[in-house]
Amino acid sequence: MRLLIKYLIFFIPHLCYGQVVSSTPLFPYQNDSVSITYDASLGNGELVGVSPVFAHTGLIYGTSSNW
Repeated sequence: MRLLIKYLIFFIPHLCYGQVVSSTPLFPYQNDSVSITYDASLGNGELVGVSPVFAHTGLIYGTSSNW
């Protein structure tokens, strides 16, 4: 039973194809360039045909809660 659960936990995310946002490369290194792709046709579709689309991202580094 435990083996079955481990396999399900590992394989179920690989079956999910409905991601709205994807990045390339999947696991970037420190100095790599990263491309982030947004597929507006997925999800609720409210941004289909809208250009440009702006995104806000942030990073919390260390123990500080400031961006």
